[in-house]
Amino acid sequence: MSPSWVWAWPSAAIAAIAAAVRGKVARADANAAEAFAKLVCADLGAEELSQRGSDTWAALCADLFGWFRNRPAGRASVRAFNPDRDRDGWTCPHAVVGAVTDDAPFLVDSLEMVVAGTGLRLHRLLHPVLEARRDAHGNIGAVAACDGAASAESVMHAEIDRVDDATLQQIQSAVEAAFGDVRAAVSDWQVMHDKMLATADALP
Repeated sequence: MSPSWVWAWPSAAIAAIAAAVRGKVARADANAAEAFAKLVCADLGAEELSQRGSDTWAALCADLFGWFRNRPAGRASVRAFNPDRDRDGWTCPHAVVGAVTDDAPFLVDSLEMVVAGTGLRLHRLLHPVLEARRDAHGNIGAVAACDGAASAESVMHAEIDRVDDATLQQIQSAVEAAFGDVRAAVSDWQVMHDKMLATADALP
């Protein structure tokens, strides 16, 4: 059996990463950014954490939080880019497809289908679902683990093969379209469900 410190190390490393992220953002965002980083890294194992290093994970989470911190209500935010250390504060051998949207079924499947359709390989997918409390302008106020609240948001960080900017723009557009289809399908399902219940209630 592995010694207890082997199992405890990931949680200690994630706490250190989250504390570092706290120091990389504005004071008003510190609590939300720290909670966000813990949720983003929650499913990472010791090997993944050590391969990339805590400094890179902290910079990645700070960059992701900076993009996540504002999102207009009801709209999906999608980006696709090749990380650059000078611009983004971190880098890796892969391109990144990121998404933040209201949580819904089929989001991961939709993103994976877009990537597969390009013939590219998906190397890593981080997908925390969290509770995001935002103001009327979409600015983040607090982040917490999801408890089934209506304000649940799906955050995706997918790493794929590096490609040129034109291909990344096509991928971004395809993911945006796919998420639009998901939103429409989920909305239509609820309307159909409500109509079926109303029809059933009207039956003698």
